[in-house]
Amino acid sequence: MKVFEELGEASPAEDWVGIDPVLPLLERMRQEGAVVVMKLDGERRSAEDNGPYTVVVSGVPLAGDYLKAETRSIEEALTRVILDDASRCWKR
Repeated sequence: MKVFEELGEASPAEDWVGIDPVLPLLERMRQEGAVVVMKLDGERRSAEDNGPYTVVVSGVPLAGDYLKAETRSIEEALTRVILDDASRCWKR
């Protein structure tokens, strides 16, 4: 929900699960030149790991920089990078 509220977008549901609800935001990022990579790492299983889900965003809008989130849920990783990208690239 936070990702939609902070971007002024209509929320698809009280609690979203998976990537479908944020595909329009990811598509907007892609159209603006971002490269979004999601990694689901089956080798990360120990409590010491950051989590099995990694999302990395790079590309022209970030001017050589990149955003990265390693978390225990894909939803959290996507939320982090979408909000970070929006604050840097979508002037609000």
